[in-house]
Amino acid sequence: MRAWIIVLFCSLSGIGYAQLTDSNRAILRMYEDKMVEMADTMVNYELEKPRITNAYLMITMVKNALQIPGSWYYPFDTLRGVAITYPPDSSFRTFTWGVQMGNKRYRHFGAIQYPHDEKLILTPLIDGSDFMQHNREDTIVDNNHWYGAIYYNIIQRDMDSTRYYFLFGLDQNDPFSNRKLIDVMHFAGERQPIFGAPVFEFTVDTTGLPYRQQRFFIEYGALGGAGLNYDNTLEQIIYDHLVPANPKSRGVKSTYIPDGTYEGFEWEGDRWCHVEKVFHYDIGHPDNPPMPEPIDFELQRKAQEKEVEKRQKENEKND
Repeated sequence: MRAWIIVLFCSLSGIGYAQLTDSNRAILRMYEDKMVEMADTMVNYELEKPRITNAYLMITMVKNALQIPGSWYYPFDTLRGVAITYPPDSSFRTFTWGVQMGNKRYRHFGAIQYPHDEKLILTPLIDGSDFMQHNREDTIVDNNHWYGAIYYNIIQRDMDSTRYYFLFGLDQNDPFSNRKLIDVMHFAGERQPIFGAPVFEFTVDTTGLPYRQQRFFIEYGALGGAGLNYDNTLEQIIYDHLVPANPKSRGVKSTYIPDGTYEGFEWEGDRWCHVEKVFHYDIGHPDNPPMPEPIDFELQRKAQEKEVEKRQKENEKND
């Protein structure tokens, strides 16, 4: 199956880029309409076979649509179920999607499209996450062993004359837990994506010595939600601090929920340094946000009654 996916994506050559003409826009709109139908089946259909079939057929649809000259300029803005994400420098865009397989785990699919080339180059992303369950934070891989996810944001940083892209994604892990992650990508050679770099730095409490990870994950209960994203105002990565809903289930990630506090990362030259607590507000502390006075609803009611009586008397006087 992996080989079949690679053949589908890689059978592209000699397709010139051009500005998007009206006729090509109309063709792409037809492709998009069909992709919308397929994505709806892929995401919402109850029967397993049609879901999975449409997830694999989406590979062909994406490939064929992006062969249309000028496709880079077409936004696919009505397409749901397939996420399209750009980095700040717009040097590429990613197409990513996922489907629940027969074993109830999710498989993800993806491709990277590049602009302004003499010919279309589409890099396939082949989900190898099943082989990374025990070392997913420490593995460096290429596009044929990608940690599958649906990307929703991309930021970038330059280090040692190399540009690194930080891809924020959702991994719909299984029926019990979801993961969000930040993968790190840079290009080696002729647009060969490499995933993973030791840029997430933590400090071990017992030793005080720093250690680094190649990518970063949070995992939480599938029925809940947790945030992980870059905050442009704070210029930090912010994510929910997660705790087990029941202390007895510590370590069972499917029971983890946000506790209302936040952790994060700050960029320091060549790495993201872990911030244990992003916001520090203590009762009585000078930098507290202002606390409003308690609302006296009885006082409000009496004031409203007096206002009504006052207006009634004024109306009677005018009459």
